[in-house]
Amino acid sequence: MKGFLYLRFSLTTRCVLVAVSGGMIISGCAKPVAPPPTHLVSGPFAMDITTVPAPPHTGDNTLVVDLHDAKTGTQIGNANITVAANMVSPVTPGQAVSGRSQGGGRYDVPMRLAIGTDYDADIHIDAPAEPSTDAHFKFNVAQ
Repeated sequence: MKGFLYLRFSLTTRCVLVAVSGGMIISGCAKPVAPPPTHLVSGPFAMDITTVPAPPHTGDNTLVVDLHDAKTGTQIGNANITVAANMVSPVTPGQAVSGRSQGGGRYDVPMRLAIGTDYDADIHIDAPAEPSTDAHFKFNVAQ
């Protein structure tokens, strides 16, 4: 006894079905495209901010801050950066965590995000010969 697909569809139709099904499987395996970095300017500093993973999820994440001089674009590698990821709803302040310099003006800040909600990260920057500066980075963790 021949199978259902063999009896009902021509060879061309079966080939098209196999190709479309294969394409759907492959596209379902593709990684989501990461959003571009968020560019912020605060005081004398410019920063490009991303999260790893992107988009962030509940659990362990990393906030990546690429820090530059706002006027010259020079990378700033000798700053102290602290970040507190505050939940917007329910309103819950986050604990301040220090960033780790990775060289070349890049700082990695570990974050543990408890639940899926909106967050407002308070970023505090201290660098030699510059005034202390605060910035805010808003992001969402899917529920």
